[in-house]
Amino acid sequence: MAIYSLILQLQTRGTISVTWKKTALPVLVCLGLLTLFCSCNSYSDDSLYRAILGTDGRASPLVEYHYPAGIPRTVSEMPETAALIVRGTFLDDAQGDITYLDEVLDLGRGAAPGERSVLSAQTTSTFEITKVIQGDLQVGDQIKISEPYYVDNQDGVETIKRSPECSELYAPSEPGKEYLFFFDDPFDQGEEAGIYFPLWNEFGRYPVIYPLSWDALSIPSMTNEELSLGEGDASAYKDVYRQVVKKFMW
Repeated sequence: MAIYSLILQLQTRGTISVTWKKTALPVLVCLGLLTLFCSCNSYSDDSLYRAILGTDGRASPLVEYHYPAGIPRTVSEMPETAALIVRGTFLDDAQGDITYLDEVLDLGRGAAPGERSVLSAQTTSTFEITKVIQGDLQVGDQIKISEPYYVDNQDGVETIKRSPECSELYAPSEPGKEYLFFFDDPFDQGEEAGIYFPLWNEFGRYPVIYPLSWDALSIPSMTNEELSLGEGDASAYKDVYRQVVKKFMW
């Protein structure tokens, strides 16, 4: 901010020439952006790890079991604990799958629609790759991604709800919007064979923006809706997001 204050002072005094404005001013703007991103490296050593644990509905030992490659403690460790890092966009072909408790347990009778308990739920969509940062996929490949939410239809009224084990902040991705995802390798057999699941809830998915842009400067003031997040405190996510933009979106 000191750079911009200096520019404003010099403009007020009339000491900046037209030529200087056209040449040096863009350079100072870029320096300001770079300063912003460099200042984001103060994120403490295990804050990302604790944030991921805090957004997962399972107890800590189960979370660690769920991520066999480990949970990153910093943004720099994210490639070490993910098999795939890709960018792409969703097609508008989402299909939901809900597993109810009464379907798993033999209750002797079927529960009424409004009384059914959701054991797990997911919505699967096609995702077209636009850039591969890590992994064996190719640009143009189309994969299936399963996200932890479902559409609840009660008396013709549709409501987006999260799967019970999902973070409260995770909201559905938007078709046509470009995202960066971190994935583990998909299962090679069973009903979920070939389907990719975002790692670490919302900390495994980020809307794509470009570092040297005003959008990058506005991350602290972005709304949860703009970040494809639900209601809640997104400050930890934004701190990580700024570092992710710097490291993976250049």
